[in-house]
Amino acid sequence: MAVADYRPEQSLPSSSYTLSVTKSGDGTVASTPAGIACGTDCSEAYEANTVVTLNATPAAGYTFGGWSGACAGTGECVVTMAAAKSVTATFTAIPKYTLMVYRSGSGTVASTPAGIACGTDCSEVYEINTVVTLTATPAAGYRFGGWSGACVGTGECAVTMAAAKSVTATFTAIPKYTLMVYRSGSGTVASTSAGIACGTDCSEAYEANTVVTLTATPAAGYRFGGWSGACVGTGECAVTMAAAKSVTATFTAIPKYTLMVYRSGSGTVASTPAGIACGTDCSEVYEINTVVTLTATPAAGYRFGGWSGACGNGECAVTMAAAKSVTATFTAIPKYTLMVYRSGSGTVASTPAGIACGTDCSEAYEANTVVTLTATPAAGYRFGGWSGACVGTGECTVTMAAAKSVTATFIANPVLTVSRSGLGTVTSAPAGIACGTDCSEVYEVNTVVTLNATPAAGYRFGGWSGACVGTGECTVTMAAAKSVTATFTAIPKYTLMVYRSGSGTVASTPAGIACGTDCSEAYEANTVVTLNATPAAGYTFSGWSGACVGTGDCTVTMATAKSVTATFRL
Repeated sequence: MAVADYRPEQSLPSSSYTLSVTKSGDGTVASTPAGIACGTDCSEAYEANTVVTLNATPAAGYTFGGWSGACAGTGECVVTMAAAKSVTATFTAIPKYTLMVYRSGSGTVASTPAGIACGTDCSEVYEINTVVTLTATPAAGYRFGGWSGACVGTGECAVTMAAAKSVTATFTAIPKYTLMVYRSGSGTVASTSAGIACGTDCSEAYEANTVVTLTATPAAGYRFGGWSGACVGTGECAVTMAAAKSVTATFTAIPKYTLMVYRSGSGTVASTPAGIACGTDCSEVYEINTVVTLTATPAAGYRFGGWSGACGNGECAVTMAAAKSVTATFTAIPKYTLMVYRSGSGTVASTPAGIACGTDCSEAYEANTVVTLTATPAAGYRFGGWSGACVGTGECTVTMAAAKSVTATFIANPVLTVSRSGLGTVTSAPAGIACGTDCSEVYEVNTVVTLNATPAAGYRFGGWSGACVGTGECTVTMAAAKSVTATFTAIPKYTLMVYRSGSGTVASTPAGIACGTDCSEAYEANTVVTLNATPAAGYTFSGWSGACVGTGDCTVTMATAKSVTATFRL
């Protein structure tokens, strides 16, 4: 079988073409896709049919004039690399013109766009048709007079640079006039606008037509009398500086008069406005027509009696139209002694303070002082009442128009005493007596006390004697001291004796006899004792003899000593 001849497919070589860029004038050319950056690299080999776009960028001061060779026009240059190609980019210089600024007088000129700052830099080269705006700023003491040359008028100067041009800015000096301030008397003068602070600086040169306002401030003790010269009156002085001017400010001394304060008795006097603190400083000099108010404060133990001299009664208000004097009279307040006496045990205290009678029983009070006395009885006492300057049992109120005395009487409360005969205790309601240990108590008068008697074991309560009788509760009203005796009597006891014949036990109710071991017991009189007989194993109970008979329970009433025999038989 024949086999076909096999050969692998061969790759064909690709073609590339060179794109060359030439520049005329100053600028750069760049390509997309990259490769040409004509300024430094002005040719590049591209594969066949590559579409290359060239962009021209003129240097500063140049414009792009257009393409020649493989492209024409001023837009982008698009080249398809079907063969080697060349392109020329033409850049043309932009025309420039110089703007020259001159100045007459003192001031500066600045430009927009920047370039001219005429004071230091008064000329600049601008591209053709640039619109340059000049602004003039006069120096201090100058005004802008106007433009000449390429501009006229006093507004901004706008110059279109179609050719070289020059402009002159004229600044003219502003006239100044001196304002002179004089003073008569003591005070200061200040100006608005600033410049004059007359006290130290009394003249200033102001630009023509400046309105200067002067204000006068008198020194302490002076008042402003008015202006003379360029101003009159007592208000502010407004001067328009159309020429040199002068103004005089007159200050006149304010008259002053002395106010003298005298005192009779003990106290102080103070003034409004301040100046007099009479105790230490009793005179002061005040300006004319000052209204001075004096206030009098009496010392302790004194009252203010009134004014004399330049003032009458009430508040003292003095208008200082001349030298004046005033006397403040203080009179001593009379004092009277209040004496407190006590009968019995207790204390007396006063309002206002002074008497704490227990230790301090007298006090001197100012006339007409109202003193309230309060009595507090000691333990076991009650307040019986006042005598002397007060009566009754309430608070004692005394008006001290003269020396006075008061006696407070305290009365001892009644004692209840309890005695006992025999063994037992007595207790009270309300509490106080627990007679076993505490058999007496002090009660407030008319207290109702109830006593209860509790006999000791083996005793019975026999009854009360003294303030109470009977065997019930003892109720005592404590109108006076009282005594009560509680009698407790011993309860009689009788012995019950149990005997046994044969073998068995006997027990009692109530307990006491357990006859096998304990065959006798003493019982209180009339106690009813029941005996039960229990035979031992192998025995029977055959009956009682003695105080009981029969074979049932044995019941014995203990009115005397008794004996019983229990017989048990085999």
